[in-house]
Amino acid sequence: MNRLRALLGLQLPLIQAGMGGVAGIRLCTEVSRAGAGGTLALYKEPPDRIREAVREIAAATSRPFGVNIIPEVTSPELCRAQLDAALGELPDNGYVTTFGLPGADAARDVTRTGRPLVVQIGTPDDASAALRLGADVLVLQGTEAGGHLLGELPVAELLYAVRTRHPDAVIAVAGGVATG
Repeated sequence: MNRLRALLGLQLPLIQAGMGGVAGIRLCTEVSRAGAGGTLALYKEPPDRIREAVREIAAATSRPFGVNIIPEVTSPELCRAQLDAALGELPDNGYVTTFGLPGADAARDVTRTGRPLVVQIGTPDDASAALRLGADVLVLQGTEAGGHLLGELPVAELLYAVRTRHPDAVIAVAGGVATG
């Protein structure tokens, strides 16, 4: 079995991006029901809304899903409050994704719960930093990916560099994927 699937409990080795304003309750639920990793974008949502949304998804599917925090666009205080709200409601088979490196305290709190930490990065150095923080999965974002970019390498080059440094890391890629 694919290590990504095994680690996150997925049927398909795919994780939906936590796109702010797009990756809401319905999309996250349907992606999870289909057997992939649905992701709820927390973006700038207030904690009360996050608790409600996570409960709603958990009631709609027993399959794994994640929540996505974005340390780069929220204040440290809001990011922390979002994570606390999500972790308080996230089922045991849930996971946390981050766009960019999370703070050390946030990463530690996720790993203490026993839930996987999935960190999206764009450079080999950030991959190393994410693993030091306790990331279970690295999502390598190449320059072919849509949206906001975290690095300057095409995904094939980034994958080669990270796999060379970290041969045992569980890796997914974003951008430049044309076939299975």
